[in-house]
Amino acid sequence: MKQIQHFSNVRCVEYADVQSYSFDKAMQLHRDKFCIVRGLQGREELFIRSFERFFLCENLMKTNNLEDVLFVEIDNMIYKDASAYLNELRKKPLSYMRDNEDRSSSGIMYVRDESSLGRLNSEFLDFINTSDESLSEMTVLFRFERRFPEQVQYLPICIDDPNLENYACVFDAAPLGVYLFGRDPYHTQGQTIKGLRNPYSSIDFSVFKLYWEVDGQGRRCPWIRFSETEKYPIFNLHIHSKCLDEAYFEPEPVS
Repeated sequence: MKQIQHFSNVRCVEYADVQSYSFDKAMQLHRDKFCIVRGLQGREELFIRSFERFFLCENLMKTNNLEDVLFVEIDNMIYKDASAYLNELRKKPLSYMRDNEDRSSSGIMYVRDESSLGRLNSEFLDFINTSDESLSEMTVLFRFERRFPEQVQYLPICIDDPNLENYACVFDAAPLGVYLFGRDPYHTQGQTIKGLRNPYSSIDFSVFKLYWEVDGQGRRCPWIRFSETEKYPIFNLHIHSKCLDEAYFEPEPVS
């Protein structure tokens, strides 16, 4: 926390101030349902915390009367100003991504208000309390949209997404970041291997051209070209390998 507090526009919040006792109760009752990944040092409880973060965010929004929140997983790099898309995002209470069957991603997620997130969190609790399946928040995100399509907007991730022209940019659910910067070394015998297809995505982004352009402020930002005439800036990259420095500083061009 001390390392980031020197930034004037960053406010750190104590965990105890946003802790969710409803989630804690469900987790304690059903802890044996969660997969504990022993090989992820410091992140063994990844699947628990992947759920908990939504409850922490809801409490943060409630106690601070927050609206129009961009909820971001820490291993994402953002290259576009989210406020430029606010009119589109506000069309539905929640926005996130989908890149496979029975699986949605909230690496980047828009939340209109705390009650919108509260409805989703009720579904999370019900899933944790009643399901005999593997507990993954991505499963609930997908099924929540299927049950309540009026509540969720899918952000565009590829050429055939209906919202692509409205946003005029592409969001990364993880496969773009995996292709450019590799998967978490836990999955690749401790090595960072670039140029891989994300095995959890139904889309093979290696068939498209990914490259970098300098924006008006002199920053190198990622783009994707679907054809000779169709190219779009990339809003974010989900850096699964956690090589955030490489995605921040000037990366080498993609071959």
